[in-house]
Amino acid sequence: MTVALVLSMAVDVSLGPARYALGDVLQTLFAPGSVEVQMRVVVWDIRMPMALLAVTVGASLSLAGAQMQTILANPLASPFTLGLSAAASFGAALAMVLGVALFPAAIALMVPINAFAMAMAASLLIFGLSSLRGVTVETIVLLGIALVFSFNAALALLQYFASEQALSAVVFWTMGSLTKATWGTR
Repeated sequence: MTVALVLSMAVDVSLGPARYALGDVLQTLFAPGSVEVQMRVVVWDIRMPMALLAVTVGASLSLAGAQMQTILANPLASPFTLGLSAAASFGAALAMVLGVALFPAAIALMVPINAFAMAMAASLLIFGLSSLRGVTVETIVLLGIALVFSFNAALALLQYFASEQALSAVVFWTMGSLTKATWGTR
């Protein structure tokens, strides 16, 4: 699996508007001083941060999904079916559309903090209701699906009233992108 991961990363780095041969990419990765400056900049400064971030994000999402499936003993459980992703999207949209900061002290980070806070609120709601007597795993999944629809409806309402610029920011944020990844990205 590690070999497949490294090979797929090398193929990913070789593809793009400027396509490079896989051998040239491997040479750039293992002997950067022996290639042109342009190739070194494209591979190391533009494409490698995105490729490494993609691996990190993929590993994090798979770990989150496996954790939820293990805890609930249900293969349907995921951050998407339990409403956590929809809650995070709604929290981020609150910041982008209405300028609402759930923690005003951290105004520079209000979008990710709002997303995290809403996802945690949804988690706590699911946890609180799941601790009631007689609640089964299936009930928890159904509660999560109800949260998905509720938060998606609230998100759609925010998008309806959003300005064109805020709407594009919300859509871009909810779909996700790795294009702004750099070595200095936190």
